[in-house]
Amino acid sequence: MDNLKILIIEDNTGDYRLLLENLNDIANFRYSNDRAIRISEAIELGKKNDYDIIISDLSLPDSDYDNTLNQLTKHFSHLPLVVLTGSYSEELGVEAIKRGVQDYILKDEMECGLLHKILLYAIERKHHEEDLKSYKDELELKVLERTRELKKNERKFKKLFNNASDLIFLHEIRPEGPGKFIEVNDTACEKLGYSREELLEKTVADISSPHSLEIQDGVIKDLLDKRITTFETHQLKKDGSLLPVEVHAHVFKLEEKRVVLSICRDITERLKSAKRIRDSERMYRLLADNTVDCIWVMNKDGVFEYVNPAITSISGYTANEWIGVNIADHIDSKDIQTIDDLIFNTLREGKKQFKYNLEFKKKNGSKALLENTGKILLDDNGNIMTIQGVTRDITQRRLMEMEQKALLEELQKAHNELESFVQTLYHEMQTPLSTIGGYLDIINETMDDGDINAAKIYVEVIKSAATKISQESKKLGRAIRDDSESHEEGDHLKVTR
Repeated sequence: MDNLKILIIEDNTGDYRLLLENLNDIANFRYSNDRAIRISEAIELGKKNDYDIIISDLSLPDSDYDNTLNQLTKHFSHLPLVVLTGSYSEELGVEAIKRGVQDYILKDEMECGLLHKILLYAIERKHHEEDLKSYKDELELKVLERTRELKKNERKFKKLFNNASDLIFLHEIRPEGPGKFIEVNDTACEKLGYSREELLEKTVADISSPHSLEIQDGVIKDLLDKRITTFETHQLKKDGSLLPVEVHAHVFKLEEKRVVLSICRDITERLKSAKRIRDSERMYRLLADNTVDCIWVMNKDGVFEYVNPAITSISGYTANEWIGVNIADHIDSKDIQTIDDLIFNTLREGKKQFKYNLEFKKKNGSKALLENTGKILLDDNGNIMTIQGVTRDITQRRLMEMEQKALLEELQKAHNELESFVQTLYHEMQTPLSTIGGYLDIINETMDDGDINAAKIYVEVIKSAATKISQESKKLGRAIRDDSESHEEGDHLKVTR
């Protein structure tokens, strides 16, 4: 499947972009595409171009579900058809297959691996259907005209029949139920674990799960009424295990007998892939919905496409009050200009990630400081597709930083004042200490001379100097005690905060 030309019929720009993203993520997959918004536009494009496959939404501006299917099968019956549908309308996809399309894609479960398989299967199935239809018509005609030609073409059919990757069964059908298998291909024998001889002795009921038997009457009615039906079921293997299959059954006449040709595709991997996608999505939702930071996705026009529940605690607005709303409805125009300039400069520097802080007015009127980290996603032409980001409320963190800064400044001021006081006290105490030392020397000399009265005078001077030292020491003690209490109060404030 190399360099496919695809016609995409989708009026929803978001769904169209999602489809292109998944197509672009398929490894070693080359394609070109045209887009039609209306079914009428698609028909005109089909007349002018040769496409390999059609991918179409069912609900279009000029056509409802029923008319879209009619127009697709009428004008593009020669091409593989894949329809897009929402998870809530999966039954529409199944009904579309019954009416002639090859497969359907659930928009909510789309991912590149599953999309790649669906496109491959749709093209292969269409080729099988066209080949089998061609051979069937040819065989029906030649059965009436020439037995020899029938055998020749039957050999061609057998080769295609046995080399098909799907399980193929041919059996007679009557109003009372299906008969024994007339023919089975090699794949059917291999997948179910039977030899050809064993399988040809069995009927559809013998390889049907209990659930298949419950719906058998409805399937037979559809076949008899519409001549074609598609459904999913489980076939019972020889070892007792179940094989999930998608069955495309068609009724036609062969040698005047009504027979059913059933092409059954093994959908084991498809179901596993779908489950992995659902599990992954549930896990992503669980993580996104329970994080304390706000996770958001915004389109190129500034409209929010997704916001997780954390936005409520951050802004006061619910997620529904953000989704589908432009960012300009929630923040000031000057902040919008700042963000625009930041995004422009980020791209100009060849970067895709940016970070900025924003003062935001919450729903209750209070203000919060928000830290925003964003990533810009570009298309192949370098144009902005979406911006994804995370927002965190850093109001309390900033307040704590400011309080810490103020406390440090206060402590530094106290330290400077204490240092100045100690220096002053040092100089104040030096003078009386020098006085004491000098007068002690004089007293020693006076005592040697026997002058007791002079010694008493000097002792009084020393006592005065000592009193001054005592007073200055008390001042120092009080200052140290006050500084200690100040530190204890500061520690208490920090613990309280």
